Amino acid sequence: MIEVLNPGLQTTIQAGPRLGYRHQGVPWSGAADPLSLALANRLCGNIWDAPALEITFSPFACRFHKRQVIGVTGAPASLVLGGRSAEQHRTLTAEAGEILEINPTRIGSRIMLAASGGFHADQLFGSASTYLPASFGGLQGRALRKNDQLTVNELLRNVEHTSTPKELLPTLSNSHILRVTTAPEWESLTPLSHRRFVEMPFFADRQIDRMGIRLSKNPLQLEEECTQIESAAVAPGTIQCPVGGVPIMLGPDAQVTGGYPRIASVITADLWRMGQVRPGDRVRFMLVTDNEANKARRTLAAITTNWCGSEWLSAAARER
Repeated sequence: MIEVLNPGLQTTIQAGPRLGYRHQGVPWSGAADPLSLALANRLCGNIWDAPALEITFSPFACRFHKRQVIGVTGAPASLVLGGRSAEQHRTLTAEAGEILEINPTRIGSRIMLAASGGFHADQLFGSASTYLPASFGGLQGRALRKNDQLTVNELLRNVEHTSTPKELLPTLSNSHILRVTTAPEWESLTPLSHRRFVEMPFFADRQIDRMGIRLSKNPLQLEEECTQIESAAVAPGTIQCPVGGVPIMLGPDAQVTGGYPRIASVITADLWRMGQVRPGDRVRFMLVTDNEANKARRTLAAITTNWCGSEWLSAAARER
């Protein structure tokens, strides 16, 4: 049993995405940074998509009521376990009665906390991930609260204490370059906006959550006849451009259809990085071809497969 002492700004139970239900209006959900989910679970001996805690911006604190093996990844933050400094990306053992404190992040937005066996959570539509807009999955479909008691499933084998290999340690900053491919309504942008999209920086607005990231500064302009489209399919990573010209990057909890022009899509290999964008961060887009996007996905899969398997990446690519 793990007791929540400080849930922070927003902490939810997240696992892998919900695949195969978009035609029923059910979004992906799942960890905004699936790479950090996979790495945290690997430290605990879990399968890549075992339910873990997604901690947004921290701070966070919890008490362990029995001995527990854990792993913490994602946005860099200082950890204190049992009154002693602890490290991310390393298998940790919390003794009964010890408190884990995760201090606020200044780079990146989300921390993943995994526990050996995975957190017990409500399963629906093939995933335990919390979907806040409809209040299902996770713990009663909601964010964690102070005094919540979390149950961890039993892992029927010993966990080897290890650390994330150096080549897999994510590098994060407050400036992001996201690779994108053109989307069906790319040509709805004016020629000047085509250049501006790839040459000028955008900045993440304060309006940021698991549904999407609104980008401010350097608004784009749509051709007059292209300000709206018939409702069409969208997915995490889709970049829409409303009439005001302020792009929106859709997150894991975004709707499955939308009526704004779809101008670009963040490639599968960079979705984890998009999940770490925080308000005020600088975002630039690099336009790549479909072949280059597929090559980037295969390259990332090759790097991570031996450590945490490639399923975490192939799952994200399956429905895009």
